[in-house]
Amino acid sequence: MSLKKLIALCSLLSLTGCGSNATVDSTDVNEEKIFQTYSIDFDVATKKIHAFAQFTLGNSSGTTIRLTDPSVAKLDGTAMTLKDGDKASINIFGTYYTAEATGDKPNDSYAFSWTRTDGKEFKNTLVPATSVAITSPAADAEITGANDLEVTFDGIASSTENGDVSVTVSSTVSPVPTGKTGSATAFATSGANKVTIPAKDFSKLPAGPAEVLIRRYKTATATEVNEGIGGSLHSYYSGALVKITIK
Repeated sequence: MSLKKLIALCSLLSLTGCGSNATVDSTDVNEEKIFQTYSIDFDVATKKIHAFAQFTLGNSSGTTIRLTDPSVAKLDGTAMTLKDGDKASINIFGTYYTAEATGDKPNDSYAFSWTRTDGKEFKNTLVPATSVAITSPAADAEITGANDLEVTFDGIASSTENGDVSVTVSSTVSPVPTGKTGSATAFATSGANKVTIPAKDFSKLPAGPAEVLIRRYKTATATEVNEGIGGSLHSYYSGALVKITIK
């Protein structure tokens, strides 16, 4: 699994809660108790679109489910690829389903579907978080580490519409000196077009080269679900990195 995929899955788990990595077959459980989780992750740098689906027992953190034929998970009408936790060399996330594509941007929407073994089909449409790009600081800017770091971006943060925004500054100094930290993260407030990493956090990064990463993320409730169980939709848009120098 690539680092970017791992980051995407870890981001998803941070929103849905730490789940089980155990797996059971869908024929061995009551399918009316299955929770659905779907996500789309897009990265400007790689132009990769990663789709993720996971089925869990009871809630988002329950035992993961391996669908048994004729049960199937699809994205835009095409069956997704099984990632079997029981066959993983290192089983962190349990069993899930993926699909990948390339493009300059995500589609306007994605149609996830799940068919149970009894033939009942659930369809959920995911509208991705909108694009986001850093407008300040400029590339190759030199910034004093003792001050706040203010990062501005196009659009605004909105949990219900465009999507919330986070900014992470990561030092590329290796190894990180004793007493310093490798990264700092902050989040935009709703309606804002900037994120401030306070000096108390920014000053903990070592002097030298660093990268500023901006991500927009959006969460919604799935509409076609097992009654009383539910489901969730998540999307992530990683904008272009901006390289800076911390003085």
